[in-house]
Amino acid sequence: MVGVIDCSMNIEPARWRIFRLQTLAFTLLLGLLIAWSYFLQRNQLLLELQEDLRTVARHLTFSVEHKDGKLEFDESIYLANRSERFQLGADTAVQWLDLQGRVVRSRGGLAVEARPLQDDVLEYQQKPVAAYLYTLQAKTSRQPYGYARVAMSLGPLEQKLNRSLGSLIFIGSMLLVGSSWVSWWWTGRALRPIVEAYQELSTFSGSVAHELRSPLTAMQLNSESLCRRWRELPPEELELALQELSQTSIEMSRMVDDLLFLAQLRRNLNPALGNVGTVDAMPIFAEIVASLQGLAAKRQVSLSWQGDGTAMLGMEERHLKMMLRNLVENALQYTEAGGRIEVEFSGRQLLVRDTGIGMSSDELARMCEPFWRAEKSRARHLGGAGLGLAIVSGLANLHRIDLQVESRPGEGSCFRLGFSGL
Repeated sequence: MVGVIDCSMNIEPARWRIFRLQTLAFTLLLGLLIAWSYFLQRNQLLLELQEDLRTVARHLTFSVEHKDGKLEFDESIYLANRSERFQLGADTAVQWLDLQGRVVRSRGGLAVEARPLQDDVLEYQQKPVAAYLYTLQAKTSRQPYGYARVAMSLGPLEQKLNRSLGSLIFIGSMLLVGSSWVSWWWTGRALRPIVEAYQELSTFSGSVAHELRSPLTAMQLNSESLCRRWRELPPEELELALQELSQTSIEMSRMVDDLLFLAQLRRNLNPALGNVGTVDAMPIFAEIVASLQGLAAKRQVSLSWQGDGTAMLGMEERHLKMMLRNLVENALQYTEAGGRIEVEFSGRQLLVRDTGIGMSSDELARMCEPFWRAEKSRARHLGGAGLGLAIVSGLANLHRIDLQVESRPGEGSCFRLGFSGL
């Protein structure tokens, strides 16, 4: 018995590989997006910090006054275009320096390392605390009288960036989990047709091997027997044995041709369709029925044909012959001696009725599967590989012919081919 090969163990590694590659690609893309967002936000915050430094320095150079030899300035400085105020706390520092670089006044808790004085210069210090410094010269009537230096620690900025980075990583992790689930589901769904095709191919290949094994074995045994005994056999018996070998080879050749033709149909190819012309189906159908009368008589089955006039169909002649021949041969295989088969064409509809064994609803659902037979032992004994109805169904799909089947166990079957679209 030919069974379906379970290829799940073979397909799972491929699914895992595809899933890992997709997850890795999405992780890299997500990582790049997070890094880009992080550095974009960092650059924006640094630009804002530098602008704040310049704003505070300008404010100091315009607001500081000399009173009794001392410098006075407001410790709460409003930043331009902002509602916030520059608070002199542990993360900030303001220094007022004279022209010689001596610190005259300082406020705030941030430690600032000594640096040479330069006008309108933004600097970065790493020790003792990472911070940005900005120094601006103060002038009166274009005469400098000192320098204002403002420093801001990068600590608050880094804390804000860390919180933002944590949010980005959390959101990215959720997206990664969701995308991984979708990727796993999509990978399974994408591979499902491949699994089904592989299973179908395995079953089909097993059926082909099973069907070819019997005639090949018979041919081998008969050939070996003839090779050993051909001198001893009477001419009549030798001729009969050679005829059996010839008949078996013809049947195998037809099976191979049917398999190739069916493979083309199942791959949705147009088997040598070419430029289809219009043919009169009536003489074609009558010819096929007449050619099968001998086989029907041998099996003691009545085969009749009914059809008048002409029926011009836009279809290849050989396809018409294949469809009717396969339908009639199928009916002959499953009709007992003394039964009858009626072939009729009217109203652009071809009917093939028989009084055979019939089929149940489950059998009707499977009748177009390659190598399937309603009664395997009976059909194999009478010939045929179970490809006829599969070919009929494939040709019907190819030419958009309406194929309908009515059948009941013990009451026979009726196949209808509607050619209204041709």
